[in-house]
Amino acid sequence: MKLYSVKDYLTGIKRNDKIWISRALSLIEGRRIEQRDLSCQLISSLEKSLEKKSGKIIGVSGTPGVGKSTFIDGLGYHLTEDLKLRVAVLAVDPSSIRSGGSVLGDKTRMQMLASSDLSFIRPVALSGFTGGVHPRVREMSLVLKAAGYDYVFIESVGVGQAEFDLYWMVDFFLLLIGPNEGDAIQGIKRGILEFAHHIIVHKADEISKGEASITASQYQSSLQILRSGDDFIPKVQLLSTLDALKKKKMGEVWAILQDCMKDYWKSSFFQSSLSESLKQQLESKLKLDTIEMIMESSVFEKMREKALKELSFGKKLPGSISYESVKKLFQEKNLG
Repeated sequence: MKLYSVKDYLTGIKRNDKIWISRALSLIEGRRIEQRDLSCQLISSLEKSLEKKSGKIIGVSGTPGVGKSTFIDGLGYHLTEDLKLRVAVLAVDPSSIRSGGSVLGDKTRMQMLASSDLSFIRPVALSGFTGGVHPRVREMSLVLKAAGYDYVFIESVGVGQAEFDLYWMVDFFLLLIGPNEGDAIQGIKRGILEFAHHIIVHKADEISKGEASITASQYQSSLQILRSGDDFIPKVQLLSTLDALKKKKMGEVWAILQDCMKDYWKSSFFQSSLSESLKQQLESKLKLDTIEMIMESSVFEKMREKALKELSFGKKLPGSISYESVKKLFQEKNLG
């Protein structure tokens, strides 16, 4: 990948040139040392130029198949076509085992929003990262904010660890659940309710409206109990698949979301989460950068070659070889 000067990236981003925006996002995704050095310089420059009232980052998560892309497509289309706002989407996708690229291609599933000149949609492949969200989507969203997008939606792969990863990266966290998912995610229900800022029971169509109403009622009751000591309690609302494609209905959804976002951002609950968010982001980046710098080094490549050679002998299991190899490396470099 060809690299350019920080000034070139900044100029292209600030004039909302989608080619340069894509180049900047690809740079941030890069793992090579020279890419990381340049992307850090770029992000530092962007953070200095961003105003406090610049675009907001909204995380959207939920179980696979719950209709996250359909929801973002409908809401984004309303924002761009009716309100003339700029909307960007970073849709985190599973990666192809062979190419490492994005598999699902959310741009093809958000055809209404993709047709707007005020939109920008970018699939983001996980590229081997664990969890349901790419660890650098926060930095990628800063590029889009600097480019003038009013709202940046980050769509995660699924539900679970993704919530906890995504929560610290966004300004507002939106959770979509299915009409009969009350029991399906019971195991992580408490964690979700502690993190979600707004919940939408999606696909509340005629055939499943009864189940959806019960699910919504259960979640709202649980929220009242779990968040009773907070000055902000999230709301739960119903939305059918067809309503997600209607601009009038999405206008009503957006009005409710705006009220919720305003209440959240002026709450003490939000203020107390700011410092913890920065701490979580720092710890995540420290781990990520440490691992990647080691993996990009010649020392790691030598260790890898020795480990593969030992594996070919067939006398030890991969787990044992890996642990012993890394332990030996740290001892030799006095890193223990």
